[in-house]
Amino acid sequence: FQSLLNFCTRTNKNGILTPMQYCYLGIAKNDISLIEKSIVSLECAGNRFYCRLPKKIVVEFDRNGIMYEGDAI
Repeated sequence: FQSLLNFCTRTNKNGILTPMQYCYLGIAKNDISLIEKSIVSLECAGNRFYCRLPKKIVVEFDRNGIMYEGDAI
């Protein structure tokens, strides 16, 4: 978790994470609200293709109540 957080802050230029960084951080923290924020940001930018991963994670979370790690998704 800490290495991902360091990566996100190191690659971050203006204090705001990219939508995919929010998604990865949400996975690392097991925080669904960060993943949902990622989806909203991607859809607002018109990047529907890149919304598929965060949406799949949210669907699995809603169905099972947990986020899987590794190849379980």
